[in-house]
Amino acid sequence: MTSIYRTILRQALKIMWSCKYLWFFGIFAIFLSSGGEINSAIDHFYKVFDASSFLDGLKNFYNHSMVVNAGNNLNTFFNGFNGWGILLLVVLILLFFFLIWLSVVSQAGLFGAAYKIYKKQSVNFNDTFAMGRQNFWPTLWLNLLSRLVIYVLWLIVAVPLAALYLSRPAEMVGNIFIVLTFVIWVPVALFISFLMKYAVLFVVNKKYTFKEALQAAWQLFRDNWLVSIEMVIIMFFVNLLAAIALILAVMVLVLPLAILVFLLGMINFAGVMYLTMLVAVILLVFLMIWGGAMLSVFQHVAWAILFVRMTEGKVLAKIIRLIARRSLPVGEV
Repeated sequence: MTSIYRTILRQALKIMWSCKYLWFFGIFAIFLSSGGEINSAIDHFYKVFDASSFLDGLKNFYNHSMVVNAGNNLNTFFNGFNGWGILLLVVLILLFFFLIWLSVVSQAGLFGAAYKIYKKQSVNFNDTFAMGRQNFWPTLWLNLLSRLVIYVLWLIVAVPLAALYLSRPAEMVGNIFIVLTFVIWVPVALFISFLMKYAVLFVVNKKYTFKEALQAAWQLFRDNWLVSIEMVIIMFFVNLLAAIALILAVMVLVLPLAILVFLLGMINFAGVMYLTMLVAVILLVFLMIWGGAMLSVFQHVAWAILFVRMTEGKVLAKIIRLIARRSLPVGEV
C-alpha cells in the first residue's frame, strides 16, 4: 500500500517548478481559489462568530431608518459625477470584469494544463490560455452557482432569525443564529467547494456538459469523500508551511531594507530613504505575488493529479490504509 499523497505532492511540486509559464495563470486563479477549502472554512468560521455584530448593525440600520438615508446618499453620489468621473467609473467596471474573465480563464487553464502535463501531453502557454478561454462560460457558471448556493442557504438560515431579532432582540436569538449558521453554512460551503472543483475538472478535461459535470462531481465526491477531506487537510498544512516560508523570505530580504530606511531617516537622507522604501515595497509586493502564484499553481496541479487518480482507479484514504495494515497478520505486512 503506497502513499498517494506524497507522490501527488512531489509530482505537483515538480510540475509547478518546471512549467514556470503556469505562474502567470496562478496569479489570477488565486482570486477564485481563496487559499484552499480549509482557509475558506476558517474565513466562514470568523464570519459566523461575527454574527452578533451583524445583527446589532442590522438592528441599528432598521431602527434609524438608514434605508432612506442610504438612498439619498446614493443619489448625491451619482449627481456629483462629471464627465471624467463617469469615464473613470466605466473604466473601473471594465477592469473589474476583465479581471473576473482572466481569473476564470486562469483557473480553467491551470486545471487543463495540469491534467495534460500529468498525462505526458505537450502543453505550452498558448495551449493553457486557449483551454481557459474555451471553458470560460461553464467554469464561470460553476463558480457563480457555488457562491450563490452558499449565500442563499445563509439567507434561508439568517433572514427568519434576523427578523425575530429585530422584533424582539434577545441574546438567545443571537446565539441560535451563530450555532445554526456554523452547523449548516460552514460544512455546506466546504461540500460546495469540492463539488465545484471536481465539476470544473470534468468540464475542462472530460468535455462534460454543465449538468453532466455536476452529476459526475457528486458521484466522485460521494465515492471519495474521505480522500477529499484528507487532501484538504494536507493542503492546509502546505499553505501553512508556504506562509511561514514567505514570512522568512520577507524577513531575510525586506527587513535589512527596513533597517536601512530607519538609519537613513536618522541621518536625514530623505531622498535616499524614500527610494529605499520604494524598493522595499516593490520587493515585498513581488514576493507576495510570486509566492501566491506558485502556491496557486501547486494547489491546482495537486488537485488535478488527484482527480486523475480518482477517475482512473480506486484511491484508498490514508486512514483506511492504516486500518487495513494493522488488521493484516504480521507475516503479510
